[in-house]
Amino acid sequence: MTSLGHSMLFLYVSFLPFLFFHSCFSLPLEPNDASSLVDQVCGQTKDVNFCLSTFNSNPRAATAELSTLEFIILGFSYANASDNERYIAELLRNTKDPAVKQGLDHCTINYQRSFFALQQSYFDFEAQDYRAVGEKARIVFENSSDCERAFIEGPTHQSPLTSQNIVLIKLTEITDIIIAMLLK
Repeated sequence: MTSLGHSMLFLYVSFLPFLFFHSCFSLPLEPNDASSLVDQVCGQTKDVNFCLSTFNSNPRAATAELSTLEFIILGFSYANASDNERYIAELLRNTKDPAVKQGLDHCTINYQRSFFALQQSYFDFEAQDYRAVGEKARIVFENSSDCERAFIEGPTHQSPLTSQNIVLIKLTEITDIIIAMLLK
């Protein structure tokens, strides 16, 4: 099993009890209250449609309280970073261009850092240390942006990861908004 596989297994085993607890004992809001909460969060983003479609793809969001919305976004961020790591590894195996390989190597490090920060976010979230969750979101944002810069400022000037980086950046923006609301 790869280190990524071990990390995924560790994360799932570590958070199953938390997920059960959070699902069973989190007080759901009335659907109209939750919908307006999603609208409040998404209305503050640069891409409202992305935010709404992200939340609409999870049935729990319709009746979720603010902390549950953050938990949902952490899950999407974690899955996205994990998928991006696998995609980068696939690109590395299939790329012959040394300049592209150099950029992908750089992004591999960025996504390892992002993945670790997201793993730590779950612990911070469980401890209700929302400020630390926000700090980890900034780490993820910086690493996604740095991955993109590795190509734009490099000899290729074209990133094969632009759409993946943008999705993760948008997810961190949603986290920043929710964290700001939780800290009020």
